[in-house]
Amino acid sequence: MKKVLHYFERSIIMVLLGLMAVVIMVSLYELAVLIFKDIFDTRTSATHTLFSENNILEILSFIMLVVISLELFETIKLYLDRHVISADFIILVALTAVARKIIIMDYSRYEPLMIIGLGLIVIALALGYYFIKKADLMILKSKEEEEKE
Repeated sequence: MKKVLHYFERSIIMVLLGLMAVVIMVSLYELAVLIFKDIFDTRTSATHTLFSENNILEILSFIMLVVISLELFETIKLYLDRHVISADFIILVALTAVARKIIIMDYSRYEPLMIIGLGLIVIALALGYYFIKKADLMILKSKEEEEKE
């Protein structure tokens, strides 16, 4: 029974990896279409600007989406290999997602409290990442000291 559950879990992870690969490829394709459409758009060439401000924000949003997707893909691969979900990877994905939101956000449409909340989320995630890395270093140092003895 345990072996069946192991194969079931592994097959679900493989399907997830396949779906994530499709999402990444489609996002990359859409990003390329968006960039090339803007480059060859005759309306922007008349104003002597390659990209409008809205288009730049949309392009940055797509780039961040691809980066987030790649980080999630890496997290799933890590789980497949080690059967461990790495908290630092998850926090990095969350930080990247919040950074994406901050980059594409139209600040005039949000209350100041919302913006302060996003700042606090960034601080909390950064502190969490710092403490995880600090704990990892402490564990590594204690293992090195044990090996010396």
